[in-house]
Amino acid sequence: MDPTWIVRLDAAGDGPRLAVKDCIDVEGLPTTAGCQVVAEQAIPAARDAAVVAAARRAGARIVGKTNLTGLCWSASGVNPWSGTPVNPADPRRLPGGSSSGSAVAVAAGEADAAAVELGMGLIEPGFAEVNLTTPALATGYLPLRYSPGVGKNVLEDMAISMRSRFGCGAGVKSDFSHSGAASIESL
Repeated sequence: MDPTWIVRLDAAGDGPRLAVKDCIDVEGLPTTAGCQVVAEQAIPAARDAAVVAAARRAGARIVGKTNLTGLCWSASGVNPWSGTPVNPADPRRLPGGSSSGSAVAVAAGEADAAAVELGMGLIEPGFAEVNLTTPALATGYLPLRYSPGVGKNVLEDMAISMRSRFGCGAGVKSDFSHSGAASIESL
């Protein structure tokens, strides 16, 4: 079993490949939150979460549900139950979390973008930064957060600015999810 994925899907088509963190509902699939106890009781979701539905309407292909730290609880990326995704930037290092599988899927080229649970009402304000930033940076990516009203052109402008100011490449991966990633590898 590949510890990057809780469920891997074969999504045919030409749209961008979206990995969905396994704390977000995808119609027809159970949501386990990376936790064995939850998985044992989980039933398939009746419908897509709003971010997944919006991504599908924009043409995204859902390529699977990604692994995470149990119950989104740790910044390490370690999950004793479902395994720890291997950091493609350096397999000796942890992938960071809690969105470890999502970051690894994008960094390894298995997805173009990942949907993670940014902006949930019950989490502390700093949590979103740890959830997105830690695993993205640990796997060699600069996280770019998409906000409603901020289009792909704004993210592309940020990537161009990074190339000119810092001499590194940045390729925008998404314009439809709540998170995207720009590669800091040279283009």
